[in-house]
Amino acid sequence: MGLPADITANATCDIYRTGGVTLGTAGVSFFLTGAFENIKPTNTYDYVGIFGLDADIRDGDWIYVPQNAGGTTFTVVRVTRVGRGTPGDRLIAYMNRGSTPYPTIEI
Repeated sequence: MGLPADITANATCDIYRTGGVTLGTAGVSFFLTGAFENIKPTNTYDYVGIFGLDADIRDGDWIYVPQNAGGTTFTVVRVTRVGRGTPGDRLIAYMNRGSTPYPTIEI
């Protein structure tokens, strides 16, 4: 299924279940963008990922961009579905960035 037609993927990731130990899905294409203006005192997130409906991503998952080995870690705070029943139907993951390996050109 993939991303809706109005979104072009700009990154790939490996999705790990809560705690980052068990691989859920590898090589998932998605759109990643910073959301720094949305930082609040509670329930913070600093990145947003837009995924197609076929992505098995859940609250609490860890994702590595572009992959686990040497990738940048993100913790998924919340996943929501928007545009249900429309051509723009998609999953939005609100995430916090973890450690970034040096050097990186991915993030």
